[in-house]
Amino acid sequence: MEQLIDRVTAAGDRVAQHRALAELYRAVAGGTQVAPVFHRLRVSEPDGPRYALEYLVRIDDPVPVTLAQAALPLLATKTLAVGLRLEAAGKLLAALPDDPRSVSPVVAAVTAGLSRSRTLERLLQLQSRVAVCTTLDAMVEAAEARVRLKCPKCSARRTRAGLIKHLWAKHRIVFEDGEARDPRPLMDEAVTAAATADDPTAIDETYLLSTVYYPDVATRQVFQALAARGDPDPTQTDRLLARAKEDGDGLCPVCLSPVPDPVGKLPPPAEVSDGQVHADGYGIEVIDGALGRDVVILDPLGPPTTRPESGSRRPPRLLAVAVALPVFALAIVSVTVHLRFAGPFWFALWLVLLGWCVYFANLIFRRPLPDRTDRAIDLAWRRLVPGIGRSAAAVRFLVRLCRASVGRGKPADRAQTVFELVEHATVLTKGHPEFAPFLAAARFLEVDDLARMGRERTPALIGLFEPFMAGEFPPGYAESVSEILLTTEDMTPGDVQRLGVLIVGSAFETGVQPADLTAVARYCPWFWRLALDTRANCLPLLHYVWRNRAAQPWAAVGSATTVFDFASEFPSASRRTLVDHPDTLLRIDFEPAVTEALGPVLLTARGLMVGGHTLDDPNASIEVVRTTLGNWLLDYGPHRIALSGRPDGYIPDVLKKWLRYRAAKLLPAARADRRGPGPWTTRLLAPLAVPCPLCGTVCVHRVGMLGTPWQAFAGRSG
Repeated sequence: MEQLIDRVTAAGDRVAQHRALAELYRAVAGGTQVAPVFHRLRVSEPDGPRYALEYLVRIDDPVPVTLAQAALPLLATKTLAVGLRLEAAGKLLAALPDDPRSVSPVVAAVTAGLSRSRTLERLLQLQSRVAVCTTLDAMVEAAEARVRLKCPKCSARRTRAGLIKHLWAKHRIVFEDGEARDPRPLMDEAVTAAATADDPTAIDETYLLSTVYYPDVATRQVFQALAARGDPDPTQTDRLLARAKEDGDGLCPVCLSPVPDPVGKLPPPAEVSDGQVHADGYGIEVIDGALGRDVVILDPLGPPTTRPESGSRRPPRLLAVAVALPVFALAIVSVTVHLRFAGPFWFALWLVLLGWCVYFANLIFRRPLPDRTDRAIDLAWRRLVPGIGRSAAAVRFLVRLCRASVGRGKPADRAQTVFELVEHATVLTKGHPEFAPFLAAARFLEVDDLARMGRERTPALIGLFEPFMAGEFPPGYAESVSEILLTTEDMTPGDVQRLGVLIVGSAFETGVQPADLTAVARYCPWFWRLALDTRANCLPLLHYVWRNRAAQPWAAVGSATTVFDFASEFPSASRRTLVDHPDTLLRIDFEPAVTEALGPVLLTARGLMVGGHTLDDPNASIEVVRTTLGNWLLDYGPHRIALSGRPDGYIPDVLKKWLRYRAAKLLPAARADRRGPGPWTTRLLAPLAVPCPLCGTVCVHRVGMLGTPWQAFAGRSG
């Protein structure tokens, strides 16, 4: 026996000690040596109390009462592990009588020196280790009723059961082991462990844990989280991205859960057709009836109302008939009555002529009624907009009405209303980015109306993007303006290309760097299509040209107009040119005769364009040759360009100089500017940084995109 005890005390690690204790108990189990061994272990060195309690928890129930009394002082030894003390206390409670006199000393020993809240947690832990003990149950119930726990997130104080409900209902955190814990790290840890574990039961436990902590989360999201951590196959991500795009979501870069798009979808234009305008339950219908024009007003909050049109409500023909009809009737009466003082024939003829004169006078001088559809638009602004309010449904209707009103109705009549709408939308958007489509639609309509009344259209359109470039409005505003522009019927491809160049120039004027513009536009697909779709790769070159537009270092080679000045000062020519060559940097200026012979000469990101052919080799052969038939040709590298006449002899040398300037000066200078995204990017993308509903990762994303963690932008710019 002594040898076995010596093996316990001499063991070098816990595993060896546990094996020795198990062997020791098997040797004395059921005999008279159980209690003596306990006392012998209790006084052993170097850790006798621990040896004794670990031996005690191995004894079969019930523990001898004399042994229980001897073990009671050890339960208050705070140097021992709490779990071991609780296991031993559970053994003692199972052996002692179920009455306060026996149970209280055990409880007092394991809770000595603890606060009331800690005592309650210790009692609950002890209760979980005892099968039946009514006295302990009563003590736990009394402690729960007496102790008020403070919420770590607010000032509320509740009983333990009330605090658990409060923490989950108000703060979405759980109460475990006496502490309030955020379940997201717990869930994330479980998902990570299950994704890399070989045991499939770990995956089942993850699904079970998700139903406990997040009962409203679909099982598909748990699958996505597991796939993000355990499956490196990119096709899995592609399928999830396709599904997210269908649902109008992006994907979290950490757990691949769907994340709602932070930019609200721009509502479509209101339905406009044949004297009607309808959107979201609101509407105006203009009806031409037998007695004139009537207006039907539709409101989702009440029944439709019909009233006569204010002002002119009868068309010229109807009014002419109404005025001339009494004269014709009098003529008929005069023939019938046979007036004595005048021959009825001549008097009736005079009345008929008078009736026709009245009829044609009204028909000629009376202005026709306004188009019913345009009139419906005007009446919507006059009758519906002033008192519609700013509820979600009302704002959506206003956006749709603004879009439907572009190019329709009388801009002067609604100018004040649109101005007030823009002012109100500006205030709303600065505090709530979700109102950005409202502001974009209102401002675009204001610009379009001013253009119809005589104001220059292009500078006003560029001005729509200046608040976005200055960081005053969120990306959703630029997205909505770009979408409205690109879906407007009168925007030709040339208009889009010209406007894109001017928008890029406006961004550079604000101080935006090419890397900033690219980083932000990546999350603004409509803005990308408008400004960068055909020139994203040449932004550094465009920035170099813009930066040197005053110094013009290329003047040593020849005269040239920057693409920004070209688009601004030559609208028609720039529209035609930029459609075919959107990467234009400079338009080379030659004498009119040379331009007539060669056509436009452009320095582009791809090379030097002459006669529709682009060359980028600075060492290529360029010369003017004459054919046997007497025609003049320009050998332009591998291309042969027919000329309308003999050009000046210096032209080939000038073209070679431009190619050498591009290769030796322009391209290296643009590549030297390698500045990355800065604070401007962080400021503009901040409204797009949203937390993942499942794992809480803050990321920047859009529909159908795998998000980028916000720290990638905030850390890089900071």
